[in-house]
Amino acid sequence: MDMSSLKKYEKAIYLCTTCRDGGCGILCPSFEILGFEANTPRGKMRIARALLEGKLEITEPLVRRIYTCTGCGYCATRCSNNPHDVMRALRSHLIEAGRAHYGAASAAESLRKNHNPAFRPHEERFDWLPEELRAPRKAEVVFFVGCYGGHNIHIHWVAQTIVKILDKTGVKWTTLGLDEWCCGEVMGQLGMPDLADEFVKHNVNAINRAVKNLGVSRVVCQCPGCSHVLKHYPRRLGLTLDAEVLHITELYSELIKEGRLKFKESKKTYAYHDACLLGRWQGVYEAPRAIIKAIPEAKLVEMEPRTRDFSLCCTGDVRRWGASAGYGIALDRFYYDFSEGLVRRRLKAAKESGAETLVSTCVGCHRSFVGGSYQRARREDLDLLQISTLVADLMI
Repeated sequence: MDMSSLKKYEKAIYLCTTCRDGGCGILCPSFEILGFEANTPRGKMRIARALLEGKLEITEPLVRRIYTCTGCGYCATRCSNNPHDVMRALRSHLIEAGRAHYGAASAAESLRKNHNPAFRPHEERFDWLPEELRAPRKAEVVFFVGCYGGHNIHIHWVAQTIVKILDKTGVKWTTLGLDEWCCGEVMGQLGMPDLADEFVKHNVNAINRAVKNLGVSRVVCQCPGCSHVLKHYPRRLGLTLDAEVLHITELYSELIKEGRLKFKESKKTYAYHDACLLGRWQGVYEAPRAIIKAIPEAKLVEMEPRTRDFSLCCTGDVRRWGASAGYGIALDRFYYDFSEGLVRRRLKAAKESGAETLVSTCVGCHRSFVGGSYQRARREDLDLLQISTLVADLMI
């Protein structure tokens, strides 16, 4: 059997499996909800070692263990070997062995056919915009809408809200049009690094053409996955991206400092959920908080101790395996129940912090919160807001 994906990390795997610390698993969301060493990063490293040594067969229970990693990245903050890289390599190994999760295989098919994991025609990526605004034009900022914003009809309103905010604050923006493909984060998490690299290269070339032909100097993303990839992947591939990359909250924070974005008062108490891909993976912790703090009379409370680096994942990839991130693949109850366990913990923490409203920056996190747990949140008198909605509702 092909072991190339795992052999690449052989040294890290063997170093990890001799470690007795186990700190990477203490706050691992998989371990918190499911228990058992096999669900911890170190446990999965031991699975990787056993596969390398030919001591373990790939069975359905083993496949489930491998896919219980949410991709939150907490283990990478605790271990220099970065177990998360091995988690992705394990999924690559499942693909090589023909044993990938059915959701991964279906998403891969859509990515190759449609340039997105949403099972939607690529030509529909900007159907949420008025036709006259879809074509690329001269601007200072490219709005990289992402697959969630472009193809999930339940999230179109976030992209439309961002466009209204950009217009009202005088930001000259454009899109890449159909030159925009999936950023590549999904492929990386699925264990398809070569396909991810192909998509990254395409988007880098498209953005650089926009810089040259349209006068663009910045790229703004609503999805933390997109901003993470565009900030870090090109350099890893030896590519140069000629534009600065910002998550939308970083742009909002700048506009506040410049006096271009101001708010009317709100006497509500807000808790902010640190999205894994925005916080741990990019180090963006203060910009979202600065937005809430800029609202007159508003109060920001923390969901201690699970904030910033220690934030609890909302569900990450787990919901994708349960319902393919809402894209319509048949439901797998195991993953869905796992994700619901994480969501309930986060909502409980928000309520216990004294917050009236839980604010999220990631559209994936927001969808997790308003999914199966929405009625639960309403019963607990907890409002759920995506940060662009908060900005649009209160901006003067």
